[in-house]
Amino acid sequence: MKTKFVSLFMLVIMISACASTGTQDVSIYDTPEDTPMEALAFADLSMFDKELSRAMKTNQREIEVAVISKFTTNEIPDRLGKWFYMVDKNDGEVEVKSTDPTKRGIPGVGAGISLMISAVGVIRDKMMYSPSKHYDATILYQPESGVVEKIIFKRRP
Repeated sequence: MKTKFVSLFMLVIMISACASTGTQDVSIYDTPEDTPMEALAFADLSMFDKELSRAMKTNQREIEVAVISKFTTNEIPDRLGKWFYMVDKNDGEVEVKSTDPTKRGIPGVGAGISLMISAVGVIRDKMMYSPSKHYDATILYQPESGVVEKIIFKRRP
């Protein structure tokens, strides 16, 4: 019995020694609402929508979105498709450019995206995507593979 008590006591001491010292991790998600974001990475999660919407509300001139999980220009995730749809719907430009300056972009993609994506009519979605009305979008891809490298949302004058 005494051995079990000592073992339990030692376990508690080891666990408490590993506990936090009271410092708090700072994350990009802890930044105030009006602080411009330095970097944004696309993950097909609702958290991305919130972060992009928040970044657009800060009126940043340019928002660069890194792509974590690669996809091609033919396989644009629905989550990004909604953003492109809203940019296009609000008279913005959705442009697809090659990362190789000697290659041409894909013409007419903005119209194709707006036809692919169903109407976004939910009030919550309108509030989420409403900051996109002030932005244009550029999708940068590798010409050989069609893999999207990054996306840039640029504030319209």
